[in-house]
Amino acid sequence: MKKYHVYDIFIVLLVIVVFSFIKIPYLNTFLAFLIIMGYAYATEGLKKSLGFSKKKNVLKLLGTAMSLAVVLAIVNYFIVLTIIESIVDQPLQLGIFGGLKGNVNVYIQSVLIGCIVGGLFEEVIFRGFMISSFIRMLGKRWGPMLGIVFSSIFFGYLHAYQGLTGQVLVGITGVALGVIYILSKRDLWLTIFTHAFANIISMTLLFFGLFPQ
Repeated sequence: MKKYHVYDIFIVLLVIVVFSFIKIPYLNTFLAFLIIMGYAYATEGLKKSLGFSKKKNVLKLLGTAMSLAVVLAIVNYFIVLTIIESIVDQPLQLGIFGGLKGNVNVYIQSVLIGCIVGGLFEEVIFRGFMISSFIRMLGKRWGPMLGIVFSSIFFGYLHAYQGLTGQVLVGITGVALGVIYILSKRDLWLTIFTHAFANIISMTLLFFGLFPQ
């Protein structure tokens, strides 16, 4: 096998083990994030391994990410969610975000979690590392597609607190973010901010009682 392939497989399995055996919310995600960042830095560097490239036009990046997040939110919550609920016959479970409506403190905490854990940690793990690992192992023909499929299924599975509907919705969101990552030539900053903005939109809708249910 080529250089780093065995290591990539080992890190993927290690991340699965972390999520499987450490059940403390956010701690497992943080540990997986640290493992991947350390591995990427020690091997090919954060840019080549994950897609952390320097941005010349930050405003363009933020504008593009916000536009993608708005489209993602509209499609997900007002079209895809309705279709999923009609098929699985289960409502979306809000879990820890159920008490967000009208609660400023919970809203601020949720936004921070959505940006740091969702935007940064999850994008590094599921898009930056997992998809890139599949590309390194399987090449540019099959790697992106299989990487998106694997990472999105795992991504959705880990959101079990949202019920089956939530898992499917999150999995589909993972596919969308994976496609953005590939089409942008592995621009991880773009998916980080898109994910973060999408989470902010979700939290805001919940806070004002506008989230479709």
